[in-house]
This record gives sequence, C-alpha cells and structure tokens, in this order.
Amino acid sequence: MYTSEYHFSLNIKEAPSQMTKIQGPMYRTQLEQNIEKEMSDRRKDDSDPITGYDQARLTRYAWGAGITQRIIHKYMGAGKSPDEIDYHCVYFGLMVDDLSIKQFKLSVSGVETLAEADQWAEKAAEKISRTGLADLSDK
Repeated sequence: MYTSEYHFSLNIKEAPSQMTKIQGPMYRTQLEQNIEKEMSDRRKDDSDPITGYDQARLTRYAWGAGITQRIIHKYMGAGKSPDEIDYHCVYFGLMVDDLSIKQFKLSVSGVETLAEADQWAEKAAEKISRTGLADLSDK
C-alpha cells in the first residue's frame, strides 16, 4: 500500500465582534471559491490503463466541506493480485463566531478508507472549534 500523508493548515484571526461580522461573509465567499477550484481541479483527473479516478464527491458539513476521490491503482504484474485502492481528500473548514474567524485546510492522501480521512477531518474540526489564539500561546 502507499504511504499516507496528512497536510494541515490553520489560520485563526481574532478581532472585535463588529469586525468579524463584516469580514465573515468575505471568508465564506472565499471558502466557496476554494471548494469550486478544488472540484474543478479534480474533474481534470483522467483515468488511464494503470490508474483509475472516480468522480470527486463533495460533502457539506456544518464547519465546511470535504472533497473526496477514490483512486484505483491497477495491478500490473505476473499472476493475479487485487488492485490497490486509496483515497485522496481535501477538507476546507470555516468557523466564525463573535470574536474569531478560523479557517483550516486538511489534505489527506494515500489512506485505505474514506472513513479514515473523514474521521481525521471531524476530529480536526472539533478541536479547532474549541481552540483560540490563547490556547496556542506559550504564556
């Protein structure tokens, strides 16, 4: 099986309530643009005799969205062996409250099941919802 990789980025912006109310809709628009770009990029994946790409699937969550795709690596060798299957997923999150705007992106590749990637995304979103800048400080 292939090596699993996880890439995570988090941006937390804390500001007065009035500022987050004004900026929140701009961040939501940016989130939708990121989702559309990722879906568009995934539509360009063409299957070939060695690798098959399923159509990317978009799933919405209260905290954002996930774009998942199953990839089939066809067995190429002597005898018979099963094809290898893995998943490539990208999750975009946005949480806006009175005093903060939290954005995250989690990219997962090479996992054996979609449930494994989804579980990581759900756990990340849950932890981020309870995290503020003060939680990341050394003080």
